[in-house]
Amino acid sequence: MTAAVHEPLRDWYRAYPPFTVGGSLYAVPPAHRAATAAALAERDCRVHVDIIVDAAGRGLGVSRHELDRARALAPGARIDLHLIVADALPPAATAGIVGATVATAARLGVEAVTMDLARIERCPTAIDALHRSGIALWLEHSPGARVQELPPGVDGSLVMFIPPGTKRSADPSMLTEVGRLAATMPTAVDGGITAPVAAQCVAQGATYIVAGRSLLTAASPASAPAPRTENHREDLP
Repeated sequence: MTAAVHEPLRDWYRAYPPFTVGGSLYAVPPAHRAATAAALAERDCRVHVDIIVDAAGRGLGVSRHELDRARALAPGARIDLHLIVADALPPAATAGIVGATVATAARLGVEAVTMDLARIERCPTAIDALHRSGIALWLEHSPGARVQELPPGVDGSLVMFIPPGTKRSADPSMLTEVGRLAATMPTAVDGGITAPVAAQCVAQGATYIVAGRSLLTAASPASAPAPRTENHREDLP
């Protein structure tokens, strides 16, 4: 009797052109992240990586080691990074993390790095380095921080339907933000994105859909705590 083949992605992504859909590695347990990146790349999906740093400077998202392994297993993957830094982190530490993230992005050949407005405005040296590396800068928009006036040098927008780094249901009011931003620049969506919400976002002009639990079969269930890796500082990007 032939054993059933495990499919790492739910098939709703097939309704869209190649590389319209990406999977969030943060949604799956650390042990599955590199293999998930490879599975996404094999199916013409992008790889989205959340780098989360708390007020104590601890990495709570995808670690540098996990990111390196993902790139090694998926050398041709289209990877983008989303840097989420606690506002309470001291400015010098924040600047160091932003700079290190930009350096990691350049080393691994990622396509884009998303940050919030505060990080973009407070870390001009790192932002200049990002532009010199030819990596796109995307601006985070979230339910609590809808940016009306875009700073110079922004290449795209990432509309979060939930507060970054959390697990909640998507806020449907963010659809209006998708339509507003997509009229002027490439726009991605993330955070609680299900197949029906993805279709609504595409109808509003979104060109990149990031999904976690609704797409990746290895993802933790909604009732489980967010997967975290309590990394030492040296394991941050």
